[in-house]
Amino acid sequence: MSSKLLQGFLLGPWKVEPLRGAVSGPNDEIHHLEPKVMDVFVCLAEHGNELVTRNRLLDTVWSGSTGSDEQLTRSIGELRRVLHDDPFNPTYIETVPKRGYRLIAEIRRPEETNLGKNSDRFAPSIRNAGRKATIVVTAGLIALLATVFALNVGNVQSRLFGRAAPAPITAIAVLPLDNLSGDSEQEYFTDGMTEALTAELGQIGALKVISRTSAMQYKATNKSMPEIAAELGVDALLEGSVLRAGDEVRITLQLVHGPTDRHLWSMNFRRDLRDILALQGEVARAIADEIQITLTPSMRDNLQPTTDIAHATSPDPDAYEAYLKGRYHFNSFGEEAFRTAIRYYKDAISTDPAFAMAYAALAEACMQPLVIFNQILSLDDCEAAATKAIELDDELAEAHATLGFLKVLRWEWEASESRFARALDLNPNSVLAHQWHSAGLRPLLRSDEALDEIRRAEELDPLNLFVKTMVGWPLFDQRRFDEALAQFDDVLAMNPDFMLAHYNKGLVYILLKLPEEVLESARRVAELSGEDGFEARMLTAAAYAIKGDEDKALGLQAAVERDYGDVAIGWYAIIYVILGRDEEAFLSLEKAYEIRSPDLPISTSEPFFDDLRDHPRFQTLRRKMGLP
Repeated sequence: MSSKLLQGFLLGPWKVEPLRGAVSGPNDEIHHLEPKVMDVFVCLAEHGNELVTRNRLLDTVWSGSTGSDEQLTRSIGELRRVLHDDPFNPTYIETVPKRGYRLIAEIRRPEETNLGKNSDRFAPSIRNAGRKATIVVTAGLIALLATVFALNVGNVQSRLFGRAAPAPITAIAVLPLDNLSGDSEQEYFTDGMTEALTAELGQIGALKVISRTSAMQYKATNKSMPEIAAELGVDALLEGSVLRAGDEVRITLQLVHGPTDRHLWSMNFRRDLRDILALQGEVARAIADEIQITLTPSMRDNLQPTTDIAHATSPDPDAYEAYLKGRYHFNSFGEEAFRTAIRYYKDAISTDPAFAMAYAALAEACMQPLVIFNQILSLDDCEAAATKAIELDDELAEAHATLGFLKVLRWEWEASESRFARALDLNPNSVLAHQWHSAGLRPLLRSDEALDEIRRAEELDPLNLFVKTMVGWPLFDQRRFDEALAQFDDVLAMNPDFMLAHYNKGLVYILLKLPEEVLESARRVAELSGEDGFEARMLTAAAYAIKGDEDKALGLQAAVERDYGDVAIGWYAIIYVILGRDEEAFLSLEKAYEIRSPDLPISTSEPFFDDLRDHPRFQTLRRKMGLP
């Protein structure tokens, strides 16, 4: 501990005497602190306005003994009690979520003030006017200027000498907010706030906003801010905490310059749950103002509606809670998680039939193949939900993106394009819109544009394995097989058990006519999703077809058809093409057209059908679907 501070220091109206263990202040208040609590106080004071991590406090104060997070938290709580400090609107001690604490009030030594019974002893002696007084004052000014320059107070160096300002902030990520309730059951609410703030910031077209999927991977991380910023490719990170008490929500947020870990901005909010949507817009606008991003008038209106409008559009609190629980389960992924999410979305709609975001979330579930192919929801259900969401709120980008992809599955190409354009106009950072617009461009043979769109989605969501796998699809369409394999290998380097990447590698090996590699991919897929799954059996069937083992290939295909019916009808045509049985391949494709199989347009754009592409029957089929 600093020997100077141990002699005492001043903090606002409070006089702190560490050697006596006393804190005295207004109205003759005197508080006596436990030694460890005072040690925490002094340690914070030694670092002035700098962040002091929890680990550093524990190591410094409890060095040589066992200190715990609970003891540190209790010590901070005791200091706040003594100082009458509100943790959500602090005057003295600021919590930096996940990291530590900062003393934000000015620290003064007694000799720097006229306070205290011996203050005259510390006061400067200026006895005469004239030269001596001038020297003393000038020396004081020099000292003050030296301090100002050393600390760069008010950015004085830049103002006087034109030093370059820090690089502008053009990219940001919202890190997972901390749940301060102490109740793990409230995790869905905190995660929901993280996702909502991400979506709100995403509307700022001049700002790159990293998707929730990638940012959530830093929940409970030990990585530093510069490390996270570098991995996500951002300039700034928004972190904070949420405390919900009944229908009141308290949010503490801090904006940090990622590369330098420098604190830029902090704010505390208290709102009723009914005002939560307005709060999210208010936060986005405040951050835009802080980092000097230009907002159009309409964007400002969208980000911060008036109180009357906010009350009119805010959902019923019970409906909003059901919606957040649905989002929480939906983001957990998997068939059962999707079923649970859909139940919550329907509960939210039942509670508040005018809740547009719940309809949009219900429709978004159809972007997951597990939902469509397992017939948890029909395309009609999804389209009705998306349409209703837009009727209630035409500003919901995700609803337009979802409807855009549903139009792809309906083979309505112009309608699809206009919906994706609208979604990206509303939210240029929508990963959902970029990734599924990419998928919608593939049947139109616009693979260069498809690659651009999915690359943009990958840039916005760099840790999303599904998106990274999709990057390989336009490369596959362009017959850039080595690059596609490299992309899938990159995914597997991040997670060796990501089934979709193994499956897609198998598809490339089919076209390269490498049956052993196809079988290895099928084996890995079977390990991860079951031997009876569609993907493993069809890869295996294709490998046997390449080898010329017609009986085994058609036997496996018949088993899949028995279990899955016409869902996999496009695959049956591929097996027939490999075996050279073109007539049967055409019959399968034409049946897929008759039942309007959703994946037929995309599958006929892939290289599997290159041998049939010039045949009049194939060209007629594509033309009937409105495709080039």
